[in-house]
Amino acid sequence: MSFVRTEALNMIQRWRETLTGAVIAGIGFWWIAGAGGILFWLGLVLVPTGLSLVGLGIQRARLRTGSVGPGIVQIDEGRVIYFGPLTGGGADLATLTRVEIDPTGRPVHWVLHPAGETPLFIPVNATGAEHLLDAFAMLPRFHTARAVALMTKPPATRKTLWQRGPASDRLRQDDITPAV
Repeated sequence: MSFVRTEALNMIQRWRETLTGAVIAGIGFWWIAGAGGILFWLGLVLVPTGLSLVGLGIQRARLRTGSVGPGIVQIDEGRVIYFGPLTGGGADLATLTRVEIDPTGRPVHWVLHPAGETPLFIPVNATGAEHLLDAFAMLPRFHTARAVALMTKPPATRKTLWQRGPASDRLRQDDITPAV
């Protein structure tokens, strides 16, 4: 028997990174305001760490729907595997040529296009689908903010989130050296 309602536990689970970041930043502010010595300096480290975790948590919480959709998604060593009730398959991140969001399916689907293979359709609310964004972040020039925006407010038609091309296959020198 639990003393906390299921809805409250689900909300805490959805916003766990945000809550953790807020606690870390709060401790950092407390140490900066009241403590001296080494706690002051540790507080200066904790505040930006906590605030960045809050930002990451907000982004992740927007993607977690809280509902369990059809199928299970697993990501193992750069390979996305989808076990669905009617379809399934796998795609290596290294062989992807395009990632799309398809709002015409019910529910909305990720569409992964591996080179030389049939596209893999993954419902956004499948169990484990919230980890896809982390996997896609490893793709060169994948814009996570755009993906989150399209996930929270799906477009009317299928949109390409990322496409491999000569520019995305390699890092340019100005991508790894900071602008002065």
